[in-house]
Amino acid sequence: MKFKYMIRVLLGLFGLVLLPHCASFGGPGAKSAAQEPSEVTQARDAVTSSNDNGETAAYFAEVVSSVAEANESPTAEDQRYVQDLSKEAVGYLDKSLSGATDPTAIAMLNTRKGEMLLLQRDFPAAEVAIKKAISICPSGVTLEPMLRSLKMQSRESEASKWCSDARAQLCPQADLTKLCDACSRHGVQVCDSPEDRDLLADRDRQRIEAADAEARRGTDTDPNVLLEAVAPIALENLCPRAVNLFNGVDFVETKGKRFSLDANAKVTMSLQLHTKIWLVDADGLAISSIIVKNETPTITVNPSCNGFR
Repeated sequence: MKFKYMIRVLLGLFGLVLLPHCASFGGPGAKSAAQEPSEVTQARDAVTSSNDNGETAAYFAEVVSSVAEANESPTAEDQRYVQDLSKEAVGYLDKSLSGATDPTAIAMLNTRKGEMLLLQRDFPAAEVAIKKAISICPSGVTLEPMLRSLKMQSRESEASKWCSDARAQLCPQADLTKLCDACSRHGVQVCDSPEDRDLLADRDRQRIEAADAEARRGTDTDPNVLLEAVAPIALENLCPRAVNLFNGVDFVETKGKRFSLDANAKVTMSLQLHTKIWLVDADGLAISSIIVKNETPTITVNPSCNGFR
């Protein structure tokens, strides 16, 4: 009896030793449903419950990138979690790429795949994906992950050639401003010529005019209407990062109000009808706008962060 009692005691102690390790049986970077950020869960639900055309897979990758960037001092567990998420994202992206035929979609999916592989520090595979994207459409969006890869590998000296080549072959739909900004962040100036400065100024003017035209489309509102009526308008941000907004009659700093909206946030504000809400990029430039009116009680920034729904 004494022997059996000792055996039970030893087994109990052995179980206590093992108990702390049981939490890790879900995988090296696994998080419980309670621990996982809600935006990750929502993005995963979107990609797994839809007949994916690539947009939800790319959005899941964007969310993974934002999770990685948000944690400035990640623990080893955080790093494993991001690694696991990035591998999951690559699976979704590869599935979308297998059926993609649109060149623009293929470029974006390969760009996102390259970003996910960079999180895994798989530089050779990342650069294969990124080069595919750049070969289809050299732009600031497709070039940024390549420049980041070069920096992570202490190969910054190669950045100048990538930027120069992308500037020379910039695809027609690409935004020159974003290319210049991407290269500038990595210490390369490729847009210093007078022609480029004129082109940048012209692009900015066209972008604002296009945003104005989009806001005016489908409305017969008299531009000289008195701006006295105020209505409660819900502002919703489906973008995985905070966005900057501007409210006014025109995009003029002295005649409006600038504010920000956190990722996945929704707030209600009292706004003057027939003014506009502008979506503003990191450089303070307007990229899209929408008119404030009773018929649109909720104004939503889309998941791609480039306009309104």
